[in-house]
Amino acid sequence: MFETMEVQAEQQVEKEPPNEVQTQAEMLSNAPHCHHIEPELNRDIPEHEEDGQESLESGDDKTSNEDEDELNDDIGGDVRDAQSGIEDAEECSEYYDSDDPPSGESDSEEGHEEGSDVHSKGKKNMKCCTYNPPSESKSLEVDMLFDDGRQFKSALISYAVHKKRDVRWKKNEPQRVQATCVGKCPFKCTASWSNQYKCFQLKTWVGKHRCNKKFKLKVVSQTWLEEKYENKIFENPSIRNVELQKVVRDELKLNVNISKVKRVIRNVLKKVNASFGEQFNRLRDYAHECIRSNFGSTVIVKTQRVTEDGPEVFQRMYVCFGALKRRFLAGCRKVIGLDGCFLKGMLKGELLTAIGRDANNEMYPIAWAVVEIENTDSWRWFLDLLKHDLDINNTHHWTLMSDQQKGLVNVIKELFPNSEQRNCCRHIHANWSKKHRGKVMKNHFWICARCTTEADFLEQMSALGKVNDAAKTDLEVYDPRQWCKAFFRTDVKCDILDNNLSESFNNTIVKARSKPIIP
Repeated sequence: MFETMEVQAEQQVEKEPPNEVQTQAEMLSNAPHCHHIEPELNRDIPEHEEDGQESLESGDDKTSNEDEDELNDDIGGDVRDAQSGIEDAEECSEYYDSDDPPSGESDSEEGHEEGSDVHSKGKKNMKCCTYNPPSESKSLEVDMLFDDGRQFKSALISYAVHKKRDVRWKKNEPQRVQATCVGKCPFKCTASWSNQYKCFQLKTWVGKHRCNKKFKLKVVSQTWLEEKYENKIFENPSIRNVELQKVVRDELKLNVNISKVKRVIRNVLKKVNASFGEQFNRLRDYAHECIRSNFGSTVIVKTQRVTEDGPEVFQRMYVCFGALKRRFLAGCRKVIGLDGCFLKGMLKGELLTAIGRDANNEMYPIAWAVVEIENTDSWRWFLDLLKHDLDINNTHHWTLMSDQQKGLVNVIKELFPNSEQRNCCRHIHANWSKKHRGKVMKNHFWICARCTTEADFLEQMSALGKVNDAAKTDLEVYDPRQWCKAFFRTDVKCDILDNNLSESFNNTIVKARSKPIIP
């Protein structure tokens, strides 16, 4: 600015006579007294320009005194402008070394340029956002708050997985955590304890990743994988190592060693076993609460002792809610489907179910039991309790459908001697078709099963014998009263041939079968 004024002064000196030239010091000394200029002279002075150059060159037709006063006024104005600009520059207390101002979001595609350094200092009035783990936010911001260093590391691992860049822990202390890029990137971030917020705060985020993406990250720890896939393993404890490895590859687009996956499953199952062990101590409390909150319910927990002096161990549990029992007796058909299925969780055993059929021919659960194994003793225990709950004294008007389970046929004859016992036609056909396969044999079987009169049934059996006499002989082994409509009782108002309702119920509760007994 001052150099410009000196050049302007030299140009004016060359145009003016020597006796009227003023030095730069005299110009500066006369500048403050410009307000004493006579009004007659000041009236013809042109407007002031920013650079002052035009005001010096436009005075060719004016007198030397007017030019001299005009020069004094211009130089004085430039001096004041220069001083004001210097004061404004000194008032700026904060500046950034990079060309672009730093952004609060550290994971944007533009990111921070190399060498840029973002700190939280000077931002006390700024509202700090809090990290939300359930949202699994893939962006980390300067001044973001975390519960502790462990949560910050977990968040940074999630960020690294999202960006497919590996990082290492340069400092891993209780009060401070610092991470840098494994590659040659200038990336670095630091989080430490904040006395102001009493939690961990992301203080520094330097640079951005410029290295290539990686699909095998060392920073993805076993603990991080356990926290992320704990629920999935808990829902399916029988998941294989290869299956979980594929899930990680599909969801995270990462390759994880099979040994690490194996350790993850083992550690999660240890936690599951601990939770399963704790729930057995509360089974009696759970049974008491079910009885208290559901009037008329029956919940029985049976235990046994492995040794005489040993502790009681869970063996069986029977549940029949009062509301289900009353509504079944009030508005459903007297048909009960019996079936069993395996439990898929840590609690090994089987689930025995009794499913009814309502007025809309839809399934209606009545009672269920968790037993150690499906055999004659477990079925007898279950059906005896069911018979008592439903208050079945006269079994003549009842129909029980089964899949020919082991020990169940004899128990039904023992506890329900006068009831109608049906066998699922699909299971009969599955066993019969092992020797007699083909579409022709299948059609003949279902034609025989759907016959509504005894004469029609005998006629269709004769037709089957003409096609394959051995097939007819093998089918006659099964009692037609248990699988043909022509021999079903009519008082129950139900002519079902299969036990699909029980099968559908077992399929509906597939996910629930892997969960613990106590919800």
